[in-house]
Amino acid sequence: MNLNLDSLTIEKCVNLFKELRKVYWNISFTDVVSLYLYVNSTNKKEDEKKIVIVYSSIPKYLLEQLKDKIEVDNNITITNFVNVNLFNDFIKFNDIQCVGVFEGVLKNSLGNLEVKYLTLPI
Repeated sequence: MNLNLDSLTIEKCVNLFKELRKVYWNISFTDVVSLYLYVNSTNKKEDEKKIVIVYSSIPKYLLEQLKDKIEVDNNITITNFVNVNLFNDFIKFNDIQCVGVFEGVLKNSLGNLEVKYLTLPI
């Protein structure tokens, strides 16, 4: 099987295959390579945007509980949840590139900040 993989990837797959073979006697090397490539392709953190979520009327505890689902659905990494009333002070003390909003909270101009409009996954 020639997948044009670099030697480090092949070495990792071989080591993983040896370890998994101890537990799963019927696993094939092709299965291991497929799983390895799938896992590494779905966990690309550098492709995700790091954003701050700004909210007004949504309870913060609800946002905290839905954080993982919001991150997966929108391919983002949430760094903080900030109430709209505290957002101007938050900008002064933190370096922010992208802001996520749910309900049109920020109607004023944000200068060079990128705004990502999100839907609440309920």
